[in-house]
Amino acid sequence: SYGQEGDISSAGNIYAQLFNAQGIKVGNEFRVNNNTSDMQQNPRIIPLRSGGFTITWSTTHVSGGYDVFGQDFNSSGGKLTGDFIVNDTISGDQHNEGLAQIVYSDDEVNSLTEGTTTANRIAVFQSDDTSGHGIFGQSFIGLGHVGNGEFQVNTNESGNQHSPVIDSLRGCSDGCQKWRHAVIVW
Repeated sequence: SYGQEGDISSAGNIYAQLFNAQGIKVGNEFRVNNNTSDMQQNPRIIPLRSGGFTITWSTTHVSGGYDVFGQDFNSSGGKLTGDFIVNDTISGDQHNEGLAQIVYSDDEVNSLTEGTTTANRIAVFQSDDTSGHGIFGQSFIGLGHVGNGEFQVNTNESGNQHSPVIDSLRGCSDGCQKWRHAVIVW
């Protein structure tokens, strides 16, 4: 949104509003991003089993490209972290992100409570590779902590790969409700 809070000096911010199951607003709308000096756009959201949620978005950076940032929230829309950067690569553009949650064990499922989530989340995004654009990912565990480094999803780097979408897949032999895998398409 541009100028939503009356400040037309910022390039744009991301806002959110909670609703109940009947479509009635819960609380007030709130600004997602802390940084208000750059353009924030293309938000994505995933729910967490704790009732909270994670939002990611693209934001411009000093060199003129884009980075992917995230923010974790509790079920009331309260911020649990500050803005955190999802991508490791900072040159060029990283944008068009997607999100999914992966839960591996019963211990993780049981620990998904407000403020202590250990849920694995994977963000995927478009970034520069050797021949144009490729699809990259980053996992993050807990509140605002990125994982083991950025990884490239696509193996064929010729041409441009763009607009990634990710979703988690449930499945285990005992009928559990854990999300054990993800599929990424582009």
